[in-house]
Amino acid sequence: MRRAGEAEQCRRRVTVPTYDRRGTSRSPRPDDWETTSVAEQADDAAALLSALGLAPAAVYGNSYGAIFTLDLLLRHPGVVRSAVLHEPPMGSVVADPAAAQAGVVAAIEEGMAQGGPAGAVDRFLRLADGDATWDRLPTSLRDRLMSNGETLVGMELGTFESYRPADEALAGITTPARLLVSENSPPFFHEVAAWLASA
Repeated sequence: MRRAGEAEQCRRRVTVPTYDRRGTSRSPRPDDWETTSVAEQADDAAALLSALGLAPAAVYGNSYGAIFTLDLLLRHPGVVRSAVLHEPPMGSVVADPAAAQAGVVAAIEEGMAQGGPAGAVDRFLRLADGDATWDRLPTSLRDRLMSNGETLVGMELGTFESYRPADEALAGITTPARLLVSENSPPFFHEVAAWLASA
């Protein structure tokens, strides 16, 4: 949410495409779509960049988007000129995934108990971005984000976190890429960044 203003500033200088991933917000859920994967999400992003004539592009990915960006670097290097991976939640590479993600799991479970999938999104985004940021969003945007609960809870959570590319594949990346975490990022993301940087 805090990234919306940053995207608008960039948009004044360069073309900044943003999109709703399949089955979320304004992108319809495909017929018979019951599972997803990092590869599917990266393939969608690559197809969009190519269709818009924007490849190769400088790609910024946050959270799940950082994982998809990493997969773009590995399997679609021709569409990426440079990349920034901000806080990729790769539970597969940390020493204790269950402990690292316990807070997120607890928030999702609490949200589900209080308001179903929409409540889970509410609690998750409050945890990720803070109450003040969430509460400042227009009601229509909050409603749209909460409408993604069925996809987030039913298909995505627990799917993308298990992504773990082979060490030799990571070592073969030649496209300029940066990992982004801050001193305020939870330790989980520092552990992921350290693993990726050493791969």
